[in-house]
Amino acid sequence: MKTTTRFFIVFAIIISSISAKAQDTLYLKSGLKVASQITEITPSEVRYKKASNPDGPTYVIDAVDIHFIKYRNGTTDTINAKAPVVAITPANEQKAPVYVQAPVPAAPIDLHPPIYTAGMFYRYNNRRMKTREMQGILLSVHDPEIDLHVKKAKLDKGLEYIGFVGVPALAFGLGYTAYAFFNNDGIAYDNRAPTSYAPGVAAIALAAAALATSITVKIVGKNHNKAAIEIYNQKY
Repeated sequence: MKTTTRFFIVFAIIISSISAKAQDTLYLKSGLKVASQITEITPSEVRYKKASNPDGPTYVIDAVDIHFIKYRNGTTDTINAKAPVVAITPANEQKAPVYVQAPVPAAPIDLHPPIYTAGMFYRYNNRRMKTREMQGILLSVHDPEIDLHVKKAKLDKGLEYIGFVGVPALAFGLGYTAYAFFNNDGIAYDNRAPTSYAPGVAAIALAAAALATSITVKIVGKNHNKAAIEIYNQKY
């Protein structure tokens, strides 16, 4: 009796094991697994019965929701179904409002920014520059009146170097004058001829004239540059 009972228990276990293996498994994209018996597969859907109730109703699931199928024989089948494209007709089309931004006018470009005096330098387009570069910008507009002032300013700049002549002339004049002064001191005692102060005085006069000329032409040259800048800023 015990042997018969054991036989039926073992047989039931084998049958249940075979039954458990004799099923298909749907692996859904949502992560769920469905033990089933597949009855039909189409490009758009899969029909199946639950493995726990093979005689029950038939269920239908969209193929696009299935990741892959593992059949009872161990093979797998990947589902590559694509989601259906829903055509939008003019009747059910909903268009989002379109906001058109008014064009923003571009900032005007100043082709000839003004020139300002900044001490010994000049400022142009937010940068500092020297006299020669400033004059180059003035000449670039090819204005006859501006060109004349710039040429005069350049000539005056060259004449400024006359002041360098006054330096050695002044040194010579002062030196010679001192020599004449000391040489003439006590001349009544040794009956020597007095030394003339004329060369020293002439050298000092030359030095004074050279320095005065240099300062004058420098001021005049600055005035010419100033006049050219004013014309440029007003006309351009």
